[in-house]
Amino acid sequence: MLKVVFVDWFNTLSSSRFFEHWSAPHHPLRGRFDSLQTWWFDAANQPFLDEWLTGARTCDDFVNAMAEHLDLGQGKVEAELMEGFRHWSLLEPETKPLLAALREAGVRVVLATENVDACIRWAVPALGLEDSFDAILSSHELRALKHQTGASGRSRFFGDYLETERIAAGESVLIDDSAHLRPTVESFGIGFLHAPEGSGPGVHLRRLLALDSIDSRKERALPEKAKFQLILKRLE
Repeated sequence: MLKVVFVDWFNTLSSSRFFEHWSAPHHPLRGRFDSLQTWWFDAANQPFLDEWLTGARTCDDFVNAMAEHLDLGQGKVEAELMEGFRHWSLLEPETKPLLAALREAGVRVVLATENVDACIRWAVPALGLEDSFDAILSSHELRALKHQTGASGRSRFFGDYLETERIAAGESVLIDDSAHLRPTVESFGIGFLHAPEGSGPGVHLRRLLALDSIDSRKERALPEKAKFQLILKRLE
């Protein structure tokens, strides 16, 4: 029986990026956007971003770094960061109604994101998503990424939530654009549904709403876990 659906954020729910509004041709900070992109994809800055993703740094550290790199005041950078979130959008407008329908059907919906504190603080309310999820799992708060395990092989990202809510891994599924996560996620016992980058989660959410579509008597007699795995295969 399906009890929880984990939904990824970046390139699954939304493909919006920091300061993306600066990319408009006539925006006064258009040149700063190019400089920002150069900084963001510079391998020398990857350790900073990794530390931010896993809670060792905060949004304040990022604002300070951007103020120095872009030669802007810290207040201006923070104001523009928040303004940018107001321009963010979901890949599919029907996502929120689909999430609501799953919750009404008794399935928990959890945002599961390898993301920074700024997105949870500002982007979630900017997109009106604060009431769309039963919980939010963020790598910044958990200080762990989705593929990481503890000494016992237990998921550092999903494990505590599943244990606290008394949900078996086999009663959950992750919708994510990162196909490379599949082997690890499935090794935890969690189902994996790939949403190709930028396509949105809608097709999987709609199909999960039809999880009762087990046709034959033989299939209906299967144990719940086997039944769930059968349906997941059909969804792929």
